[in-house]
Amino acid sequence: EKWPLLLCCLVGLASVPAAVGIADYQALVTNAARFEQARYLLPLLALYAGLFALGAKSVGPRLGRLFVPALWALVSLHTIAAMVLTVNRYYV
Repeated sequence: EKWPLLLCCLVGLASVPAAVGIADYQALVTNAARFEQARYLLPLLALYAGLFALGAKSVGPRLGRLFVPALWALVSLHTIAAMVLTVNRYYV
């Protein structure tokens, strides 16, 4: 079955940004150097690729036409968030 792998990818997509957010919040509270940099979100790219492949294969051709564009929107939002973090860190 492909569903355990899909679930693992989804947990990874939630846990990586959460870990970065927790580390950044702890740095904010302790007045340490901030942790928010886009490079820490790069491991998500492999998970996105896996989700595209699993999504297209697992849900079938009919639902795949809806699932893959939704994932593409998620990747686009991730890219925009990474750019905003970088601009906020270095230019604002």
